[in-house]
Amino acid sequence: MTPEGQVTEGTATNLFLVERGALVTPPRSTGILPGVTRAIVLALARREDVTTREEPVPVRRLRSAAEVFLTSSTIEIVPVVRLDGREVAHGEPGELTRLLQARYTAHVQRTLRVAGTR
Repeated sequence: MTPEGQVTEGTATNLFLVERGALVTPPRSTGILPGVTRAIVLALARREDVTTREEPVPVRRLRSAAEVFLTSSTIEIVPVVRLDGREVAHGEPGELTRLLQARYTAHVQRTLRVAGTR
């Protein structure tokens, strides 16, 4: 968290939230890790015609998000289903989170197949 109260990332993860169907992630200018998985998720979302925005995320905005998830190369895309004791997306991975999980898994499988043929 920044001194101004902006949520930026997890210990080794990038943060995403969904608001009104748009995918939001803190901007790199906040000092977050660039994140290979973060970049792939943003590209996949754009390919699905999902609006993406890199904007500051104050705690209150995070708490009101329809969906929240974290990304990293080791955990891929992990939904946050509870935040401060409150269920996020009814305690289930949200629709956009599930879509991006499926697209990311397919991307990784394609990448591994291509790498295996060399």
